[in-house]
Amino acid sequence: MFGHDTELFAMNSDGSLASVIGLIGGTKDDPRIVPDGTLQEDNISAEFAVNCTDDIDLLWNRTVSVRQQLEEIAEEHGLRLVAVPSVECPPEVAKEWGPAALESGCDPDLNIYTGENNTYPDPSETSYRGGSGHIHMDCNPAAAEIIVPALDYCIKLPLIAKFGGSVRDLYHGCPGNYRIKPYGIEYRSPDNRIVDDEDLFKEVIARARRVIRGEFWGQQHTHGIALAGLDGRVPEEFIRDLVSSEGLEL
Repeated sequence: MFGHDTELFAMNSDGSLASVIGLIGGTKDDPRIVPDGTLQEDNISAEFAVNCTDDIDLLWNRTVSVRQQLEEIAEEHGLRLVAVPSVECPPEVAKEWGPAALESGCDPDLNIYTGENNTYPDPSETSYRGGSGHIHMDCNPAAAEIIVPALDYCIKLPLIAKFGGSVRDLYHGCPGNYRIKPYGIEYRSPDNRIVDDEDLFKEVIARARRVIRGEFWGQQHTHGIALAGLDGRVPEEFIRDLVSSEGLEL
């Protein structure tokens, strides 16, 4: 079974950043239930999640359904929602939107390579805001040390090769980012752009399913892709060459 949650950013008609605080409803602990999934506010972003299934076509259809419901709410307030990996929200602007714009909506997550919690900039002190495309997988969490690097190898690195690196890749989007869940693993490295393209989305989920079934295991060690982050140690050109040579393009 697979599901996902995705954060989108709101824009005004003139292209300036907006906040959805107080417009969407729903919170992490009490999301707004809608057909096919849930909606909630996360800091200044609009988040949606879809009900899990093992049918990739159905998962995409649910994604389209729940996203459309979210976008209709935004449109009622003159806003449009966009999938971009990060935006700049200066602290002085965030303060005008209230305390929720200065809070982190995330519980701690882990990095498979360091074995420690990831650390992120304090929203009250930074302009950075990241947009997630988290993938939820029904699997054995005890196998995270094998599964998460394999997901990096066949999903995260190809996404970097496709789109180029982003600010989010230094923080919430760093390779190896995951959480242990009661149902299995939440893979947190991908960003929200996976929901903008049907073929890309389906291929990403298909690769995640192949990993759960035992494919790609150990490949990342063959190429030394044990990354704790993209802090300049791994040039994008190296990643693109690796992805191309392995036939892993997305």
